[in-house]
Parts: sequence; structure tokens; C-alpha cells
Amino acid sequence: MRPPDVIESLGGTIDEDVAESGDVNNPFHRLKGRYTGRKVAVVGHFPNVDEMRKVAQVTVLERNCTSPTDTPDPACEYILPEQDYVFVTGSTLTNKTMPRLLELSRESKLYVLGPSVVPAQAFFERGVNGLAGSVVVDAKAARAAVKGGSKAQWRAGIKKFMIEA
Repeated sequence: MRPPDVIESLGGTIDEDVAESGDVNNPFHRLKGRYTGRKVAVVGHFPNVDEMRKVAQVTVLERNCTSPTDTPDPACEYILPEQDYVFVTGSTLTNKTMPRLLELSRESKLYVLGPSVVPAQAFFERGVNGLAGSVVVDAKAARAAVKGGSKAQWRAGIKKFMIEA
């Protein structure tokens, strides 16, 4: 089954419009009304964190702290169990930290996001409330974009998706 078909079978949506990091289809923007006024942890430094800080109490857990507001990721043991919402980068699957992060966030609304997120039912079976990532919808355009093509090729070949449990 092609990834767009998997997304549809899980009840997700694929953004067919031009996707920008700050657009209305960005998961941080789409969920803003839910996390406003709440305690939020973000595992991985996403570009929208400064906007989130305007409406929520945000802690960024980061392996390589580059901002004075970043918190070293080992603090997740203490911070995640106290959060209302937790947003985890998909790369935690490849660096093998995701199982523990899911366990620590089991009382939170938990979202896994980023371009490396795979649309899979297994996430929901482990307590994840939502997935947001990127999916190839036009292989030729995506291939050209990855090889150094234009933003137009990237936007034609790769779209954002979101799935909620």
C-alpha cells in the first residue's frame, strides 16, 4: 500500500495546498487552540517554538542545546510526566529514544512529528494521539527536489500529512 493510501486508511489528511512552515496546516498551528494555556514539552527544536511560547508554558528538550531556552534532553525523565501536551520529533525513532519518551508521556496528549514520521497504526497502539509528517505524492518531482531542484518541485512532490487517533 502506498503511503498516501495508508494515511487515508488511518483517517488522516494530506495537505494539497502549498505548505510552508508557518501555514495553517502546520500541526503546531492546527493544535494551538488545544495547547493554549497548557504545559507543553517539545522534544527536538522545531521552528515554531517561539510562537508556541506566546500561548503556552513550553519546555524544549534538546540533545544539542543551541538556545538559552533549550533544556538538555536527559531532563525528560522529570519534565515529560508533568506535561499536558508532548510533541516529539520523529527522529527519536531512529535514535532509539522514542520508547522511553512514549512511556514518560503516557498521561499527556502525545504527537510525533517531522519529515521522518512514518504513517503507521503502531504509533496509536502505543499511546500516540497524532502523527504529522511529510509524504511523497509525486516521486519524480520529489527526486528532482532532493537532488537540488527548486522549492516548486519540492512542494509538488512532497506534502504534509496529519493523522489523529
